[in-house]
Amino acid sequence: MAATVTFEDNLESQLAAKGFKLTQLKEDLELYFNSEKTKRVAYLGKDAPYRDPSHVQDSEIHHIHIFVKGISCPDTWNAAKTSNSYIVYTFGYFDEDAIRVIDFLSEKAHERSRANNYSLIIKYKVVADNFRTKF
Repeated sequence: MAATVTFEDNLESQLAAKGFKLTQLKEDLELYFNSEKTKRVAYLGKDAPYRDPSHVQDSEIHHIHIFVKGISCPDTWNAAKTSNSYIVYTFGYFDEDAIRVIDFLSEKAHERSRANNYSLIIKYKVVADNFRTKF
């Protein structure tokens, strides 16, 4: 089955403010997921699950590092395909090809993810769990 990527409301304006078009990002993410994460465009990098806090692991919240022109460090990107910018996503419990982009953190993603006892990640858990019960 082919992966289908959808986005939380209001992400389009956040992405556009950093030079990304929602339709192109959707196509690029679907290429990535449909290739079993082997094909990725140059601006998508390392993909990893959130491991902390431990009680969110069952929610399958993941993040893909993304290169944001003017924000991301080219040297770090070229060395490891990592940045301090993320696309946060989850996938369906019953249908793993249903992918939901939850958020776009264009700056200080590491710090924001860990701030206030992981309060942002806990909010992501609510969104992810809601999506996963439907898909």
